Amino acid sequence: MTVMTRGVVTQNLTERTRALLTRLNLYYAGVGALALVNVYLLAHMAFAWRAASGHNAVAIAQQTVAMKTAEIAKKPLEGLDEKLAQATADADKFSERRLPFAYSQVLAELGRLQKKEGVKLTRVQYAEAPVLEGGAGALTEVRMDASLSGDYRPLVEFINGLERNKTFFLITGVTLTGQQSGTVGLRLRLTTFLRAPIGAEKTEKIAADAASPGAVGPDAMGRFHPTAIQQVKEVGSWLRICGPGIYATRTREGDLWHEGETIRFTRTKDSATIYCFALKWPGKVLALRSVRPQAGSEITMFGYPHALRWSFSENTGLIIELPESLASESRRPNDHAWGWKIRVA
Repeated sequence: MTVMTRGVVTQNLTERTRALLTRLNLYYAGVGALALVNVYLLAHMAFAWRAASGHNAVAIAQQTVAMKTAEIAKKPLEGLDEKLAQATADADKFSERRLPFAYSQVLAELGRLQKKEGVKLTRVQYAEAPVLEGGAGALTEVRMDASLSGDYRPLVEFINGLERNKTFFLITGVTLTGQQSGTVGLRLRLTTFLRAPIGAEKTEKIAADAASPGAVGPDAMGRFHPTAIQQVKEVGSWLRICGPGIYATRTREGDLWHEGETIRFTRTKDSATIYCFALKWPGKVLALRSVRPQAGSEITMFGYPHALRWSFSENTGLIIELPESLASESRRPNDHAWGWKIRVA
C-alpha cells in the first residue's frame, strides 16, 4: 500500500468514526446500556423473589405445624369446667359411700369381718392426722396397728375382705409375728379416712361413738385417744342440756318410739310427760301426730328459757312454734338432737 493509499484509508476511518459519534448514536448507545442494566437488575430481582418465596413457604409450613400442635394441646382442656364439676361430684359420691364418719363404723366393719372369718383381732391402736385441714374436703387420716391371729386361710380371707370392703381400708403392712400349732400371728397395719358427718349423721356419730367407747379405747399404756376424750366431752355437754329427757325415762309403747326418720320419743315412768328429740332441725314449727298435749299446759325446749306457743287439733295434730331467734344455728342451745318436754293428757 502506497503512502497515498494509507492516507485515503485513514481519512475514511476518521470520517466514519465522526459519523458514529453523533448525538443520536450516542443516545442509542446510552439506551442500550441502560437496557442491559435493567435486564441485569430484573434477573437479580427474579432470583431474589424465588429465594424469598422459598423462605415464605418454609415459614408458612412452620406456622401450620405450630397451629396444629396448639390445636392438639388444647383438646384435653375442652369442656374443662364440666370435667371439674363431674370430678368433684364423683369425689363427693366416693366420700359419702366409702369413707366412714365415726370410729364406731370402723370398729363395726372390723368386728363383722373378724366374726365372719373366725379370726382374732386384738390390740388395735389408733393414730390420726388431719388431711386437707381447713378445706371443704377436710379428712382425718386414721392409722391402725393391730394384732391378728388365726388359721392361714381365714387370715387371707379376712385381709381380702378388708380390701373389698365397702368401707375404704388401705392395708399398709402385714408382718408375720409367729406360728404355733397351726395358728398364725400377724401384725396388721391399715389406714382409713374419716369424713365430716352430713346432716343427721352428726347425731348418729355422737350416739354411736358413745354407745361403743371400745372403738377408741386406751392404748397399751392406758392412755385414751384424744378423739375418745373429745367424744365423751361432747356427750357430756349434750346431757347437761337434754339429760332430763334421758335419765329415768322409758320408751313409748309399740311403734310410738318414733315418727319418721328424724323424731324420737322417751317418756316418764307414769307416762305423764313425753320427751321429743329431733335429729334434724325442724324449721319454723315442730309438727307431731302421735302426741296429744294436756290442755293449758306449757311446752318447753331444753336449754331455751321460755315456754313455746302451740296448738292442737285432730286434723293437724300438735304444732309447736319455734322462735325466729333459733333459726340461726349459733343461737340454738345445742348443736344437734334438740329436745322438748310435753305434758300429755
